[in-house]
Order: sequence, then C-alpha cells, then structure tokens
Amino acid sequence: MFETNEEKTGELCLTIDKVDEEKDDFTLEIEKLQATLQEMLDCTSSPSTSLDSGDKPSAGFAARRLVRIASEHHHSTSSCHSDSGNSSTRDIVTPFTVHGGASIGRLILIDIIRRDDLIGIVNPNDILLTIEDVKVSGMVRSEVNRILEQMMREQDQVAIEILPAGAISDDICELLADRKSSSELQTVIRENLYQKTVPYTTRPPREGEVDGEHYRFVSVDDFNKLLDNGGLLENGTYQEAVL
Repeated sequence: MFETNEEKTGELCLTIDKVDEEKDDFTLEIEKLQATLQEMLDCTSSPSTSLDSGDKPSAGFAARRLVRIASEHHHSTSSCHSDSGNSSTRDIVTPFTVHGGASIGRLILIDIIRRDDLIGIVNPNDILLTIEDVKVSGMVRSEVNRILEQMMREQDQVAIEILPAGAISDDICELLADRKSSSELQTVIRENLYQKTVPYTTRPPREGEVDGEHYRFVSVDDFNKLLDNGGLLENGTYQEAVL
C-alpha cells in the first residue's frame, strides 16, 4: 500500500475521507475513527481488553472456527402468508449483537446472544472474523451490523468465523504493532481501514490520479510536519526499485 516517488523515496499516512453528510451511526463512527487513529499510533503495545487476554493460548489465530446459523425467516417459518411478508423488506432480528469496532480501536466482538440455540456455541466477547466471505476486522460496528442484517435477510443460512475470547488480542493497535500477530489478520485490518481513508504520499501524482481522491499529494516538509504532530497511523519509506 506504500508508494514511492520518482526520485528516491516516498511516504504516506492515513486520514479519514469524507463520507455521507447524514449523521447516521456509520458516519458518527467514522468521525470517531479519526480520533482513534491517533490513539492507535500512540499505543505501540497497549494491553488488550479481551477476556483472559493475559493468558493467550499458543494456538492463537489457529483457534478460529466456523459456525453456521439458520436465518430468522428460515429458523421460524410462519404458516401465515401475506404480500407484506417479503423477506427483502421485513425487519430482521440478528441472532446476536456486536460491540467493539475500529472506531474505538478494537476488533468486532460478540455481545448479546439473542437465540437459545446459539448459547454455548457462540459466546460473549468471541471475536467475529468473517460473515460469509466478508472479513470484518478493521470495520466499524454499525457497518458490521448492516452486513449481518443483510446476510440474515437474504440467505437461509449464514456462516460466521469466530475466535474464542482471549485467543488473541482484540486491540487493533497491538495487533498491527506485534510482529508475531497473524499477517493475514493484519492485512485485513489495514485493507478495511484504507477503504475509509485517503493516504498521503510525497511522490508526484501520476496520470489520472486526483488529489484528495486517490492520494493527498504533499511535500516532504508537510509530510514531516504531519508525522511530528502525530497525524499518521502508519508511515514508511522505500527506495525506488531498479527495473
């Protein structure tokens, strides 16, 4: 994700791009994420808030498991039919709620289990990694809620991938800073964060690139000011490759 300039080196950082002007939950969480990025930068080895995180099992990321959940309209089929009962418009009650999320610097965690058939299978503070093929680490909570609701509405069965609470840290800063963390998980977190950010770079724009859309193009001096003021989540310098 880092870019190089045409002379020697290049550097970039992350800032939050503007989203929908409407102040819905997602927008508010994105705004909060702006402040959280600085906290992530400051805490190179912050303690995890996961349960039992002080005694992490050696299996770590390998402890993940797949759980298949029947959606509500399939789980409790009604004998009453009406035109207004279309599954695309009815309200869906998700099988569990979630908390955490990138806006507070954490992974997505299971909160309240709403269905009796899931008790003991899915537990509070389990780490939610995927919903079907969507990898949710690094997303904000409201975004994950929308994905879960949509999947439960559109499909008869939804597969989720979870880690037991405490298997790994749920602190995003700690996960990104720890070289022993899963590189797969680190990549997912960064990619989900990058989707809501516009990176800075010191290289000149290439043909077709728009300032503020693809990158924010700044001088080395301006970049260094951002770095000194703590405005960067990550930054890097790379030498130009010789082809």
